Amino acid sequence: MRTVFAVTQVGTAEIALAISIAVALWQFVKYVLEGGRMRLEIRPGVLTSWGALLTGPRAGWTKHGVERLGPRGRYNIEVAVITVANLGRTAVTVSDVGLDFGRSHWWTRHRHSISGQPVPFEGLASTSRTARLDPFDERTYLFEVWSLINAAREGRTGKALRVRASVRVAGKRLRRRSSRRRGWRVVEEQDSLIRGHTQTQAETIYRIAWRHLRQDGGPDVYASVVAAVVEELLEENPKPTKDELTKVVEEGLEHREPFMPPQLIVYDLRRAIDAFASNQQA
Repeated sequence: MRTVFAVTQVGTAEIALAISIAVALWQFVKYVLEGGRMRLEIRPGVLTSWGALLTGPRAGWTKHGVERLGPRGRYNIEVAVITVANLGRTAVTVSDVGLDFGRSHWWTRHRHSISGQPVPFEGLASTSRTARLDPFDERTYLFEVWSLINAAREGRTGKALRVRASVRVAGKRLRRRSSRRRGWRVVEEQDSLIRGHTQTQAETIYRIAWRHLRQDGGPDVYASVVAAVVEELLEENPKPTKDELTKVVEEGLEHREPFMPPQLIVYDLRRAIDAFASNQQA
């Protein structure tokens, strides 16, 4: 009888242990499924001057890959296309979507993240800095990528950047980031996400005008007008004076409402033209 009782007692203990483990696992799985589970993806994109958005693969694209998508025109803006998806069964609130550039120094835990003003795109991109995502809902954001990359480069001379998507989730202490394996590696001299492509002077002029006009809140179509008249001036005179640049920029913005003073655009244009001329001579 003692032997039978001992065996029964051991068997009951094993069953109780197995049930306890099964219950603990179920509670963990239930917690994971019912909580907010975020997925971040970042893709390169090109926003053309006529309003089309060309989106590349997550791993980045080659020059020929962009050409197969369709013509991107003389003037275009390179953007980061960030998708934030809620895969859980509970609604979550996200904010401060942007780009993550890793640690500023190897000995610090602080990560360098920058969030700019999202670029609006009708029917696709959100411009809200804070969003509530229902279960299985997602939001897409567009960011003009080179203004953020150039800001992150300050103080990191000679260092390559690892660019990933980043978002802050309500109730979580740490920011969520996209896959490191699919992040973009940007070296010091790089000025385009398209492999083998170097930013042209026409693209530089257009992007300067586009940034200023967008910040002013007016229509971006005038960026193409400004870029065209400045290019015509540079064909006649590769080193225009401040007054000459101001005159043609004012002509390009003549019918724009609200009218934007050209001084800031002219200042950045002169710096870009001088830098381009110096690089050509080198």
